[in-house]
Amino acid sequence: MTTDLVRATIDSIGGTLVRLELLKQAESVESTEHVVLFDSSPTRLYLAETGLVPPQGGGGLPNHHTPMRIVPGERSLASGANELKVVLESEAVGGVKLGTAGQLIVALAPAALMVGAVVSCTVIT
Repeated sequence: MTTDLVRATIDSIGGTLVRLELLKQAESVESTEHVVLFDSSPTRLYLAETGLVPPQGGGGLPNHHTPMRIVPGERSLASGANELKVVLESEAVGGVKLGTAGQLIVALAPAALMVGAVVSCTVIT
């Protein structure tokens, strides 16, 4: 997912947000590297995972390890738009199908850049 301000990578295994990069923010004054908020690399692990957590001792529900299908749609922010949404769906696991919608919401205020990565889950039975 790419906007003018951020680039995000979502893994289809579990719909996990594995990388979120701020395209207009440098790591330091001397650096050309972008600030990275979420990362799954050998040196850092900071993720946003989705899925259902069954009751203690339960199992068999879609979770952050369940393969998801990415629903066709936009992957880059359209001109004039202020929201980008990517939808993923799981196959039924234990009679439950999970739909995940990942949204990047970006706002630019006079003194700050605010980025929200919103992941919501919907149970489709």
